[in-house]
Amino acid sequence: DKPAQADFEGITIVDDRFYMVTSWGRVYESFEGEDDDRMLYNTYDTGVGKKCEVEGLTYEPADHALLLLCKNPRVKELEDRLAIFEWSLDDRLPVDEPSIEIPLDRLTDGIDEKDFQPSGIDRNPRRARLTVYPPPR
Repeated sequence: DKPAQADFEGITIVDDRFYMVTSWGRVYESFEGEDDDRMLYNTYDTGVGKKCEVEGLTYEPADHALLLLCKNPRVKELEDRLAIFEWSLDDRLPVDEPSIEIPLDRLTDGIDEKDFQPSGIDRNPRRARLTVYPPPR
């Protein structure tokens, strides 16, 4: 009966399901409804929130997984890195380590690394290429 209320940071659709993620890495899963319908939903703790603030979500079909983009690290080992966590839609278990890590100095040529705070992630299905927003200058 209670609608989902959270600080949502990304949304993606996989087959017939909608997935939304909060800044603490909690994933909400539901089906599409008609106008004014209230839909049941499931929530999952991805485990990512203890490592970083999440700010983006996309689907990786090759692994049947959601990719969660780290905006602000909450642990020292992710400082100075762009981190992307992969959360399996098959296992739905918390993850501890990012699947992709890139040193920020490789991405931020000409800008202060502290100013680089990504706000979204997308996957181009034709090229299997990830884009992080905003892109480094």
